[in-house]
Amino acid sequence: RSGVNPGEKLCVTGSIGDAKIGLDKLLKKKKITGKLLLNNSIKKFLFPPIMLKFAQQISEYATSCIDISDGLMSDVAKLAKNSKCALNVNSDKIPLSMSAFSEIKNNNYTLKQLISAGDDYELAFSIKDSYLNVVKKIAKKNNIKLSIIGNFYKGKGTYLDKKAFEEGYTHL
Repeated sequence: RSGVNPGEKLCVTGSIGDAKIGLDKLLKKKKITGKLLLNNSIKKFLFPPIMLKFAQQISEYATSCIDISDGLMSDVAKLAKNSKCALNVNSDKIPLSMSAFSEIKNNNYTLKQLISAGDDYELAFSIKDSYLNVVKKIAKKNNIKLSIIGNFYKGKGTYLDKKAFEEGYTHL
């Protein structure tokens, strides 16, 4: 979690925010039915992705890596802080499922809520430009969606669209 160098890219697997939507749907129901369990957001919350094989395959290329358990922005901030770098995340690059996009469009959630919520269990990692194509091939081989969502640079802080961002789940 501390191997990032300025100039590296921030990558993330899968999509962000679905587990939050799934948990909220479950919390609203008094009875959980089989039909309810077919909902993709609920499945994402109940059965998070297992990324061990992919993580092992990219370990010689990624300079740092973290699972997204405390929220995208909170967890990627840890990579930047532990590596003494600044990070800018581009909101238009954050991968959202069609369901999450629809929830935002219908004003049920904001992007800020979805990127601050935990339990996605996707991977966020830093990588040098020279290894991007190799990692993209590994992701494709494993049928994993991969998005480049930000850049690390000299400095301090975590930013969303070049504005300071300090929200996310905390255990305390």
